[in-house]
Parts: sequence; structure tokens; C-alpha cells
Amino acid sequence: AAQQEQSKHKNDCSSDDSSEEKANPPAFALVYFIGILYTFLAIAIVCDELFVPALEEMASEHHLNLSMDVAGATLMAAGGSAPEFFTSLI
Repeated sequence: AAQQEQSKHKNDCSSDDSSEEKANPPAFALVYFIGILYTFLAIAIVCDELFVPALEEMASEHHLNLSMDVAGATLMAAGGSAPEFFTSLI
């Protein structure tokens, strides 16, 4: 009786269960793609609503008096390298 119980338990834990559902990679790819599009849309909205007005204010005559092209190139480069710069100071 003990051997039957052990063999029954072995069969319950086997990975040959045909009722097990498989993952659907195309569905996961679709969800991933929609997530990427949503992220890019969110970044575009944040940049248009927050970053551009801040850049325009910093480049205005009252602050740095820069043209928008120079301000965009300079401040974007400074913003992109700032994490590396502050990390190197620590």
C-alpha cells in the first residue's frame, strides 16, 4: 500500500501533465509592444508639457539669453551627462 501511495504521488508531480497550458509568445509580444508605445507616449507628453517650457524659460532674456538651438543642445547635453558627472564626484 505504501508503494502504491508513493508511485501515485510521483505521477501527480510529473511534468508530463497534458492539461498544462503553454505560454503564448505572440500574445506576450503584443502586450510588450503596447507597453513600449504607451511608455514613449508618456515620455513625449512629459517632455512637451514640462521640459520644453522649462527650457524656454532658462534660455529667455531674463536668465541665460541663449537662442533655442544653443539652449537645446547645451542643456540636453548637460542633462544627459549629469548623472555620470555626479557619480564621478562621489
